[in-house]
This record gives sequence, C-alpha cells and structure tokens, in this order.
Amino acid sequence: MKNLKIRGVVCRIYSPSTKEEKLWQSCNTNRFIWNFFLARRIKRYENNKPTSYKEDATFLVKLKNKKYKWLKDVSSITLQQTLRDLDQAFQNFFRRIKKGEVPGFPKFKKKFKCRNSFRIVNKLEIRLEKDVLNIPKIGNVKVNISQKFNIDNVKSYTIFEDCNKWFVSFTEYFKPKKFKKTNSKIGIDLGVKKLIYPSKGKYIKPFKNKVLERRIKTKQRDLSRKTLRSNNWIKCKQELKILHQKLRWKRKDYLHKISTTLVKNHDLIVVEALKTRNMIRSAKGTIEEPGKNVRAKSGLNRSILKQGWNILLTMLEYKCNWYGKTFIKVDPKFTSQTCSSCGHISKKNRRSQKSFKCISCGFVRNADRNAAKNILNKGLILNKKRVGLTLCGETH
Repeated sequence: MKNLKIRGVVCRIYSPSTKEEKLWQSCNTNRFIWNFFLARRIKRYENNKPTSYKEDATFLVKLKNKKYKWLKDVSSITLQQTLRDLDQAFQNFFRRIKKGEVPGFPKFKKKFKCRNSFRIVNKLEIRLEKDVLNIPKIGNVKVNISQKFNIDNVKSYTIFEDCNKWFVSFTEYFKPKKFKKTNSKIGIDLGVKKLIYPSKGKYIKPFKNKVLERRIKTKQRDLSRKTLRSNNWIKCKQELKILHQKLRWKRKDYLHKISTTLVKNHDLIVVEALKTRNMIRSAKGTIEEPGKNVRAKSGLNRSILKQGWNILLTMLEYKCNWYGKTFIKVDPKFTSQTCSSCGHISKKNRRSQKSFKCISCGFVRNADRNAAKNILNKGLILNKKRVGLTLCGETH
C-alpha cells in the first residue's frame, strides 16, 4: 500500500428515467441527513452535550423506524458515510483551532448551490461487471468506461450529477509507471498573457476558447433580461450551466496535456508558492476607504481564474509524485526584481512588463524569462538542502 498511489477514474452513467429519479432521491436524502445532523450537533454543543459519529448513527436508526420512515428507501451505507463525513468535518475544524489556524466551520448544504452526490465506501458493494454497475437500492446502471482500471483495486466510488448528467468517480489504488530520467531542470513563471514562461525553451500560451466565451457572454446577457425564477429564466440558466461545463472540461483537458508534457520532459520542476486566493481578492474596498483601480484589478482577477493556475500547480505536484519527478515550491518574493546574472535586487531593474535591465551589471533579458531563472535558482538551492538532509539521515 505504501508504493500505491490514489487516482479518480470518472465515467459517464446512462440510466433510464426511473433510475434517475432514485439517483436524485439518494442525493437529496444525503443532503437532508447532513443538514439535519449538523443542526443537531450545533444545538448539542450549545447545551454542552457534544456528540460523536456512533451517537449520530444510533439516532439515525431511530429516525428511520419512527419519524422519517422514507429514509429506508435509500441505502444505509450512503447515509452512514454522510455522517462520517460530517464527523470528519468537525474533527478538522477543532484540529485547526488547536493549531492556531483560521478554521472553516461545517456549512449547511443548499439545494441549488451544493454538489449533488453520494458515496459508497464498502468493498462488498462495489459491483461492476463489464459496463454495468449495481448501486445499492437503485439497481443496475450502464457505465461508459473511458479509461482502463482494475476494479479489484477500487476502494470506493462517488455518484454525482453535473448539468443533469450523471457520473461515477472510482477511487483506485494503482502503481504508476515511472517516466525516464531526462536530467533536465526547469523554473516556471506563471502569467496572464503567457500562461507559462519557462527558464528555457518556448513559452506556453494561455487557454482560450473564443467561441464558447462569446456564447457564454451572450447567454448571460439573455439571463439578466428574463424574469427571476420564471420558466424561461430556469431554462436559460441551465443552458448557461452547460456552456460553463464545456468550457471547464476543455480547460481541464488543456492543463492535463501541458502538465503531463512538463513532467515527462523534466526531472525537476520549480514553481512559485502562489496564494491564488489572496491574489484574486476584490479591490473594491469599503465606503470609508474605497479601493483603487477596481476595474483593472477585477479584470486581472478574471484572467487569473480563467487560466486555472491553482489547478495547473496541483496537477504538476501530484504527477511529479506519481512518475518519480521532483516538484518544489519557492518563495515568490523579489523573483521579478532580482538579476539572474549578478543577484542585485531593485525595483528599477524591471523597466516594464516585458523588459528587464539590471542597474548594477547592465544584464538585459526578457522579464518573465529572468523571473523563471530566479525561481529555478531558488529551487536548486532548496533541492541541495533536501538532498543533504536525506544523506545525513541515511548516515545516522
């Protein structure tokens, strides 16, 4: 189990309308259980009567037999798993408080704003034969298997809905084949006009799909002109949701291809430890202290979100882990102001967005290329320290 990695294999589900009703019923019931027991836990904590998963599971049985008998129509495995997830959310909340971090308290799930899903975590209930999956209390549904995987290594699966389409995500433990060593090292500077500017080689263009983006813009304008919650408004919103889904899938596919190519061609990949959430904060400010350049900042935020920086960095990290490559995050401070030739740091070094000229040694280079080189240099220093520490550990 130590050498095995975890991955999710997503497949499309094709089911008749009768089975689809049961899928919706399972999702709605699991959402009800989450909200009901979250409210119950909050009340018990207010009365100094903390509860646990075992208590909740026992109380769930009472609800099934007395007050809410319709809960029996849904598999008890999924309901118990929802209680485990809620218990884990509270454990994470209290653990972060102890560490002195800012915790996120478990939230109620709203009908139209949460992900409609339920999970099966029971080896005996994972029944997949060829392209037919048997779901407890629902029955057989047809699955379009788009990727090969070993069903014996699957530990759980999640059924979820996206734009009125149903999918199943299998959690598989597998052993990936390592990529060949290339002895190549690269630093990456992320940007808006150029998604990736490497320390060597050609830059990579950002993701763009003008046709879909234009259709989304038109559909959003149509939605704003319709009466709120009317039938036409609901229909238009669903069409807009489907367009966003297509754009999201295309972006994810683009980022997958880029990240796999980078991991395959380089043994060491160094990136900046960017806090994207802080970078995309609104500059609007308050009435007392209004922000500056609000429109320009909102446009920059939109561009960062469109490119999916965080998704790309996550992909690079886990793929390096899978395929035996090294991934390092470095502090982004002064990477754009430091001369990669002499190491001199000054704001005046970067004359504009594109050009870099060191005021100390006169070194001239593209600003993004210079930043990428600085990122690589920081990564090489960190990597040497890590290697040194592991060698010291082995000698002792």
